[in-house]
Amino acid sequence: MTISRNQMLEFAAQYGTPLYVYDGDEIINHYRELYDFIGHKKLQICYAMKANYNFHILKMLNSVGAALDTVSLGDVLLALRAGFPANKIIYTANNITDQEMDGVKTTGVLFNIGSLSELERFGKKFPGSDICLRFNPDVKDGDSDKTMTAGDLTKFVILMEEVDKTVEIVKNYQLRVVGLHEHTGSGIQNVDSVFQSMKNLMSLATRERFPDLLFLDFGGGFKVPYMPTERRVDYISMGAEICKLFNAFCKEYGRELKLVFEPGKYIVAEAGYLLTQVCCIKKNRERIIVGCDSGFPQLIRPVLYGAYHHITNLSNPDGPMKVYDICGNICETGDRFAEQRKVQEIPTMEEMQKFLSALCYEEPVFQLFYFLAISTGMRRGELCALRWSDVIVTGSYEGYIIVQHSRSTVSGEGVQEGKTKNGRARTVSMNEEMFSLLRGFCYRKMRLRDESGIPFPEYIFTKGDGTPIHPDTFSKHLKALFAEIGLPKTYHLHTLRHFFVSTLLHEGVDKNTVADLAGHGDTSFLERTYCHPQMQRKQEAAKRMSNSLFAIPNPELLVS
Repeated sequence: MTISRNQMLEFAAQYGTPLYVYDGDEIINHYRELYDFIGHKKLQICYAMKANYNFHILKMLNSVGAALDTVSLGDVLLALRAGFPANKIIYTANNITDQEMDGVKTTGVLFNIGSLSELERFGKKFPGSDICLRFNPDVKDGDSDKTMTAGDLTKFVILMEEVDKTVEIVKNYQLRVVGLHEHTGSGIQNVDSVFQSMKNLMSLATRERFPDLLFLDFGGGFKVPYMPTERRVDYISMGAEICKLFNAFCKEYGRELKLVFEPGKYIVAEAGYLLTQVCCIKKNRERIIVGCDSGFPQLIRPVLYGAYHHITNLSNPDGPMKVYDICGNICETGDRFAEQRKVQEIPTMEEMQKFLSALCYEEPVFQLFYFLAISTGMRRGELCALRWSDVIVTGSYEGYIIVQHSRSTVSGEGVQEGKTKNGRARTVSMNEEMFSLLRGFCYRKMRLRDESGIPFPEYIFTKGDGTPIHPDTFSKHLKALFAEIGLPKTYHLHTLRHFFVSTLLHEGVDKNTVADLAGHGDTSFLERTYCHPQMQRKQEAAKRMSNSLFAIPNPELLVS
């Protein structure tokens, strides 16, 4: 994977959730892998478009020479819009209306027909046309009964024993059969199923029956190991056997044909990520329920097939494992991504309130630093770079903080100061608790100045001599504090930032405002500073954060 965890978090903050993210390099690598595995000189990979319709994915696959398998008129039109030429599109549909048949025919793409009645209708409408025929290979395989597309109970395809009737219809309407097709199922478990289904289709493909063949299409269904316990198929060995079987067939047929496969999931499944936000955590007797802002409209496979998808907590990837039911936001009991799944522990409101209580007994400098981190979502470097001049007071217990610098450790150069991560300044509205802490901390600095003669410091977080505190000091102290109060060892400063974002989204703050507060907005500094409606939204966000944090009051914290 070329997309890092931090990038995932950035995408979620910038674009909101639920969000699909795709690794384009991974998609192209999987596509090209197939040509390495199946080293036939006349191999053609047709991407099964139903696996993912994303327009940009289609354009990317078109750029590397892929062909397409489509299943609807909408598919065909989208494929043409993405730049695919009609001669690289095959249309395989079921139960099509006359209107759809007419519409697809006007595009010039090749029909792949799997029903004698539809073949008859097509022949009457378009005699003399080129076609492909889909047969039942009498071999079924796959990771679910619901996704097996061959065998006795299949709703698809022409039966092998109907081949003579098929040839009769073809001759009646002067149709030219340029290809034969079969499909065994999705997620084929046994490579022998691939070989047997190939043999069965090739047994039908004689020069006597179909003298004009240009290709044989053996479907897709290449296994993707979703579960950690699943083994990856030895596709190199499988590819060698495929080539051996097909070369022998071509020799017997008397002409080299094109070898076609149409994988879908194999190309895209391991390159796609659904980012979803945890909105609530609750106990339901013996189970812990994790509620997300996504559901089966975004990922239907777990509901439909009981499919397994790996789940990780991006905010705490190295955390201890804990068992959850991870559920979607649709009002159906079956809307669950996983049941009793071990996932890295997720920070809760109770944990953060425990943390706030512990802050009451910390030194004022740590108290303020961590409270600002959890209340504003500011990064460590941004907090360390805060100056007193960045605090703008507009009234009694009212004001803003301008976040415009960052101090971070650079290897070999020590602590360096620069712009924020995205290079832009932003404003953060202060709630009353934040204002009180800042004011109290300022008074302490003023007393120190008066008593010791040390000049009032430029930076907020400084040592006794007025020099800035090293950023690592806050990280190390927080780790020790987390350990002392029994929070997971994997929690760190970024955990506070994540909690800030999660809480605001859960409280209903709009995602643009949250992204802006977290430093992912795209408006200019002037807009951030002087746009009054935006400031109102930020003030409301600050109030909601305060209300959430202090649902269980911590009065000791306020008087420090």
